[in-house]
Amino acid sequence: AVVLALWGLLIVAADHSYLVSRMRFRGDSIGDPVPPAAAAVRLVPFDPFYRLGLAYAHLVPGPNVSRERSLEVLDEILAREPSSVAAYLEKAAIQAGAGELDAARETLAEARAVAPMNRLVISSQAQLATNGME
Repeated sequence: AVVLALWGLLIVAADHSYLVSRMRFRGDSIGDPVPPAAAAVRLVPFDPFYRLGLAYAHLVPGPNVSRERSLEVLDEILAREPSSVAAYLEKAAIQAGAGELDAARETLAEARAVAPMNRLVISSQAQLATNGME
């Protein structure tokens, strides 16, 4: 019972850190979103949900903006969770946004191999083929 209670507190703390980061990411709160997102990952390091939040936080204009770090975090997610369609889609969007269309196509092909019938993957591939993905 004690272990479950401690686990619950850990999840609540991670959720709080993640939500603070998301509020800062969206501009609802002032501050850098990276530290609270990193805190959520430290609290629950194996959860791809928090790692994806950290990847997003690194894309926010500010002192910790780093496209490279965001891609590193997404690669970490995919190494641990190779079926994470959200991580593949975000990685492809970042690559396409940087003009790396071949890399984005390759990433979407990997996503398609993992989730061949996923509508978001299929539509992203079609969008990239027609107008470069937004």
